[in-house]
Amino acid sequence: MPNDKSNWVPDSEVSSCQNCEKSFGLTNRKHHCRQCGGVFCAKCSGNKTVLEGGPGHAQRVCTSCFNEQLKKDSVTWEEEEKKKQMLESKKQAQKRADDEYVTTIYDKEGRA
Repeated sequence: MPNDKSNWVPDSEVSSCQNCEKSFGLTNRKHHCRQCGGVFCAKCSGNKTVLEGGPGHAQRVCTSCFNEQLKKDSVTWEEEEKKKQMLESKKQAQKRADDEYVTTIYDKEGRA
């Protein structure tokens, strides 16, 4: 679950960024990814995203979790676009069928 501190890697167990391995110190602070709980430097945890099941606002996440979220968002967006396109195609097909029906009725009644 996002932002569940019980899943965070304890600060005491980490002396360097879990991504770039740069040592932590006075000028390189530790930051927890709110998704995976890993400990990263500011550069490797500088992205923010709204997490599913989170508080509803953007949270700090590591580069890996951010990229995963982008993939999920992209798939979701693509699925929505496909649904919209299918719906539009169905509407157009229905309109053609309706127009054809009206034309057929019109022709049978002898109107031009």
